[in-house]
Amino acid sequence: YGGLTSSPQRFFIKVQVKYSYIDNIALYVTDSTDSKRFDVVYDGKNATLTNFTTDLSYFIAEKLRVGFKAELNDYNTSTQIKAWNRPTTRLTGNFNYSIAKKFIFNANVFYIGARKARFNTAKQDFVTLKAATDMNLDIEYRYSKTLSVFTRFDNIRGLGYDRWLYYPSYGFNFIAGITFAL
Repeated sequence: YGGLTSSPQRFFIKVQVKYSYIDNIALYVTDSTDSKRFDVVYDGKNATLTNFTTDLSYFIAEKLRVGFKAELNDYNTSTQIKAWNRPTTRLTGNFNYSIAKKFIFNANVFYIGARKARFNTAKQDFVTLKAATDMNLDIEYRYSKTLSVFTRFDNIRGLGYDRWLYYPSYGFNFIAGITFAL
């Protein structure tokens, strides 16, 4: 692999290219007798992965950070038709804002590219799972160094998508809580 990392003033930039040989890469396929289970299949000794990753962040003092990460993958399998359930594209955007180190806001957007999913073990029949975008928001209030209150909203748009074949993501959901540390 090779890459470049740089941090000029308020920026962080990382670019990386990686080429890997993977022996017996583990791939997950839907069990043909029970669609709620997965079987693991191994591709063999000649699978390769070419990966391109870029990570960009911008910082404004300690209050604001905006970031973007892109990951592009190209799998070449030796015994399987495709790299089952492995997306070729992943994108992440994030926004972090802090007010007086007490209120912390964190917003994230995730994009998972289309994936091939195998559903018949014998014939290697497959379907294409659609790409999906997910948005999340975290809010935290730090009362002291040891006590804070938080809430997290996941899948804000409430979109239903299959992360794995026959394995849907949760729709809109949230959690709230208190953290205590010694």
